Amino acid sequence: MLKKILSLSISLMLLISLLQAYEYIAYASEEEPQVHVKLKNYLGNKTQISIKPAGTYKIGDKETTLNSNKAYTLELEDLKLNLYLDGKLIYSSSSFTLSSSSSDSYLTINNREYKGSFQFMIEAVSGKNYIRPINTVGMEDYVKGVVPNEMYASWNIEALKAQAVAARTYSWNFDNKTIDDTTNYQVYGGYMIGDYYNNSNKAVADTTGQVLKYNNRLIDAVFSASNGGIVESAKSAWGNEYAYLQSYIDPYDTNYSWNFDIQTTQIDMKDKDLAEPDTWWNKVSEKDSTVSANIKKWLKDNGYEDKDLKIVSIPTLSLNNPSATKRVAAGSLTVQFYVKDLMNDGELALQTIKKTNVNYTQMRAMLGSSIVKTSVIIESSSSSVAHSIAGRGYGHGVGLSQYGSNNRAIAGQNYKTILEFYYPGTDLITEYTKTDISGPFVKDAAASFSSSNDTVNVSFTLTKTANIIVRIKDSANKIITTLLNNESIDVGSHSYTADVSDWSNGNYTAEIIAIDSNNNQTTMEAVAQVAKVSAPSISSIKTSYDVSTNKMAASFIVNQATKTTVNIKDSNNKVIKTLASSQSIAAGTASYSWDTSNVNNGTYTLEIVSANSAGKETTSAQKFILTKASIATSAIKDVKTSYDAKNNKVQVSFHVNQTTKTTVQIKDSKNKVVKILATNQSKAAGTITYYWDVSKVNNGTYTVYISLTNSNNQKKTTTQKYTFKKAAPPTIKDIKTSYNTSNNQIKVNFHVNQTTTTTVKIKNSKNKIVKTLVSNKSLKAGAYSYTWSVGNTSDGNYTVSIESVNSNKLKKTATKKFNLYKVKTGTVKASSLNVRQKPTASSKKVGTVPNNKKITLYAKNGSWYQIKYGKVNGYVSTKYVKNVK
Repeated sequence: MLKKILSLSISLMLLISLLQAYEYIAYASEEEPQVHVKLKNYLGNKTQISIKPAGTYKIGDKETTLNSNKAYTLELEDLKLNLYLDGKLIYSSSSFTLSSSSSDSYLTINNREYKGSFQFMIEAVSGKNYIRPINTVGMEDYVKGVVPNEMYASWNIEALKAQAVAARTYSWNFDNKTIDDTTNYQVYGGYMIGDYYNNSNKAVADTTGQVLKYNNRLIDAVFSASNGGIVESAKSAWGNEYAYLQSYIDPYDTNYSWNFDIQTTQIDMKDKDLAEPDTWWNKVSEKDSTVSANIKKWLKDNGYEDKDLKIVSIPTLSLNNPSATKRVAAGSLTVQFYVKDLMNDGELALQTIKKTNVNYTQMRAMLGSSIVKTSVIIESSSSSVAHSIAGRGYGHGVGLSQYGSNNRAIAGQNYKTILEFYYPGTDLITEYTKTDISGPFVKDAAASFSSSNDTVNVSFTLTKTANIIVRIKDSANKIITTLLNNESIDVGSHSYTADVSDWSNGNYTAEIIAIDSNNNQTTMEAVAQVAKVSAPSISSIKTSYDVSTNKMAASFIVNQATKTTVNIKDSNNKVIKTLASSQSIAAGTASYSWDTSNVNNGTYTLEIVSANSAGKETTSAQKFILTKASIATSAIKDVKTSYDAKNNKVQVSFHVNQTTKTTVQIKDSKNKVVKILATNQSKAAGTITYYWDVSKVNNGTYTVYISLTNSNNQKKTTTQKYTFKKAAPPTIKDIKTSYNTSNNQIKVNFHVNQTTTTTVKIKNSKNKIVKTLVSNKSLKAGAYSYTWSVGNTSDGNYTVSIESVNSNKLKKTATKKFNLYKVKTGTVKASSLNVRQKPTASSKKVGTVPNNKKITLYAKNGSWYQIKYGKVNGYVSTKYVKNVK
């Protein structure tokens, strides 16, 4: 508790008038009680721990001794606690106790020291098993292990004394019940060795046996780190009224202050695509990670379990009526958040939780107790950017304040005055003194479960004659059985046994209560883990005969680990073969085989005997008939080969009449294996098909070789020759285009070399289809022509595309570009226009055209027109021809 809080600077304050001092009352002495502490806080959940004794310890059976300064290892293995020394197993049990006859002895467990005796048991936590020690220790040694773990050992001794009395009273209330060493009860650190602890150990020794009572009953001596200047009442904190736990001002505990700011906007959602959250979800996080994590935990505990959340805004946060003299009772909080995958109309839907004037306890639960440390709130304000909260104190604030106690001690108050202030109206009682403290007259208590006969044995040692009660309780603290009821027992070791065959599995507590002639009472507890194991079950027994190996296979399922014997018996019930003898097998399916080569056909019995670790045994038997039969040779028929030209593969198929191991090979003309399609591949009866990729194979003659071996090792082979010739795609050639000026048509000519399905298309310069001349037309090998009327078609560059597909689905595409220039007329605008043989100025002159003469234009080649004028054909420059149309 307090040890987890940062030290504060402590200022002295004026003494205030105190209530009437305690009346010191001495009561009749009692023996020091024993405290049973489950060690969890520092040990954690372990399946292996180290143990090192300082002094001699004995296991409950007295036959195993742990020697001083030896390093032992305890491991949890197969529901057993196995104790090792130097790697050698020295003891094994489901639970055991360790005790020493010397009060000076102590045990180091995982590098932490503990006095007293110990019980080691197996504890299940969240479905997993761990080693759990229970430390039984005298009250004073227990309190010495608590005080410096709840308050700094260096603090004023009067404050430490007050803490010791509170801790002793608090733990005594549990009346021999097993508690643990965490903040669920009190933090217990074991045997605190070293000068640093002298102060706290003296505080415990100086208050030996002292507790607080109200109306002659132990009080609930709760305490916290700091009350912030206002002692809280038990009724306000928990709803229970206690006269000695009321609310009032504490002027000695006002220095522990704290504050925090929370941003209003936690995630800036600007530019976040709510329809595509995966693009940003894992890349952003809240500004205030701790508070956001606390709020998310609260949300997941309240309806959003297993959801992925993002808190984007905390619009409102306030704690009502902050004051330095009064604790707040309520507050308001609004949280806006998104739930991943919770969509509305295709987008993440914004969720809002609004809490108005809710109980402070719920506010603290949502924000986190490490953030809102107490209900003493001295400031609560908000802006558009952030919320600010400031307060004082740490913890619930009920009862003793640890910081307040130290401040009072520094100011001169003794521990009795301090206790009177924090627990007014109570009495300080001495239940026993140092001279009363002695070892318990019941010791070495142990409880163990025997799975072989389903019993729990309870044992203990009595150091003086006493009346004894021995009873066993279940996990709900209900008494299940009483083995001894207030009977007088002499000094010595004793044991009693309970039949637990009708009990449920689980942990049970054996309670030994001893009352001596002076009515002094000692209670010891020991825990036994009842883990009854039923006899094994044997199921799914199967037998089958394998003719290929001449062996019979036997299999079955056992539901737990066993030692198993498997026998084969003949019709006279005589064992003729033992397949397994007391063999350790795990739970699950077990399989064995029996060589029947020299065995006659007939009726036999498979007998299975399985015994578990508890000695419980199950026998199961099943008859079967062994019939060893011959099998006919495999037959191969309908061997076929076919060529898939499109995928360039050869299909090989054939039919077999029974299950076989199949090998298929392809051999070339020189009998060399060029491809293995299968090797000893198990195939059922029926048609079998394989494929041979021939993309890199030459044309030629090949042989398909097929070999079959059946379950009786009989072999059959066959071969078939196959002539392979790859198919070729069509050839398209002699593509030509010509323009007929008389009918304004383009003629397309081409030649294909084989029967095809052909499509002819015309595309413009943007590769857009402007005309399909023929589509999927079946053509035989030969020359073909198609025409295209271009009366309404613009001049320009075009492409004829021809696609031909043959019967093997092999395709060929060929293209040819051409220029469309429809016949036009123009007028010569030059005194005399030269006509050239070719479209260049340097070409030979073949004629002239006079000015203003109309000429026919057949084509355009760059800056030249191809013309005809009279009998003259040639090219003229475009810049001297006008009125072209």
